[in-house]
Amino acid sequence: MAIAARNAVVLSGSSGAIAALGRILPKLPVRADTAFIVLMHLPEHDPGTWPEGLRRRSPAPVVEAADRAPASGGYLHAAPAGYHLLVEADGTFALSLDARESYVRPSADVLLDSAADCWRERLCAVILSGANGDGARALPRVHNHGGHIIVQEPEDAAFRAMPEAAIATVAVDRVVAADRIAGEVIAWLP
Repeated sequence: MAIAARNAVVLSGSSGAIAALGRILPKLPVRADTAFIVLMHLPEHDPGTWPEGLRRRSPAPVVEAADRAPASGGYLHAAPAGYHLLVEADGTFALSLDARESYVRPSADVLLDSAADCWRERLCAVILSGANGDGARALPRVHNHGGHIIVQEPEDAAFRAMPEAAIATVAVDRVVAADRIAGEVIAWLP
């Protein structure tokens, strides 16, 4: 992992999103020009089972995002428990212990704000099942920078709050069931 990827796909969720990821990740391509980043609301002291669970679902190698490491293409980067994950202008990760946002750390809003500034129109934000509105505040920034937004259908989500908040906040590009999200991501990739 030497340089930051040209494109990025950020998948964010909370309650019920692990099941959705199980339907999405196996279908995603491994591409040298695209970094996949997954952020879930986790207990602050996750015993390390989070990245391991992703390894069983993803065809791409899974790494936990680390401070100052590049968001490299060809990898699935897992946001670590207990830290906000940000992306610097050069495509490297930064970890923060700043206060919780929307009662959570890591926060999708924090990650998506910085990812939108970094990748602009080369960012695809995916909002999955969750029990709060995290992620919705950042979506206008993603939209205004030309990024692409895909939201899991609220009827398909175990918890509708995150998808519904996203749809209510900004004009999203696609609202589809989890089974169709990978196909939408593939269609968006240049």
